[in-house]
Order: sequence, then C-alpha cells, then structure tokens
Amino acid sequence: RATTPTTYVAQQSQSDSPCQYADLIRSIWQRDAEWAIGIAYRESRCVSSARNSSGASGLFQMMMPMHSDLFMAACGSTDWANPECNIKAAWLLYQSSGRSPWNL
Repeated sequence: RATTPTTYVAQQSQSDSPCQYADLIRSIWQRDAEWAIGIAYRESRCVSSARNSSGASGLFQMMMPMHSDLFMAACGSTDWANPECNIKAAWLLYQSSGRSPWNL
C-alpha cells in the first residue's frame, strides 16, 4: 500500500538567513551554527525533501543508507526528510568527522 510522504513546514526564521531552518540549526549546532547554515543552504537550498541521484538526502545531503545509524541515534527513525532529524544526524556526523564530509 502506497503512503503519502510527510511534508514538513518550517517556522519563519527570526533571522535574515535565506535558510528557513536557520533557527532550528542554531538551536542544535550552537557555536558552529553559521557554518552549518551555510552548508545546509549550499547542499539543499534548505529544502528538507531535497534528494540527488547519488542518494544524498535532506538539508545536509546525508548519504542513505550509509548514515541510517546516525538518524536512528538522533531521532529513532531514518526519516531523512524530517528537518530536525536531518539537522541532528548531521550534527552527530560533524561530531565524529568534523567538516570533512561536506568538503568539496
């Protein structure tokens, strides 16, 4: 049986950031938040449902299923399109690998 994908709606950011999830990223990433906001914008234009042909998914273009364990640790599911889950999973990846996963 087919299911309808969940659509996530961001609250309007209180900042001048072009990323509608800037406030949520700031609340999770804290001191490295401005860098993380830039990465989310570069990777997905801050579109939580963004997905490319290589399997990179969500705000931070996390690789699925390679990063499924991070999603499970962050929010108990592999819901990569959930902005909060994607932000938290990216934070966990950053904690273990630094900035290197997002280097060009």
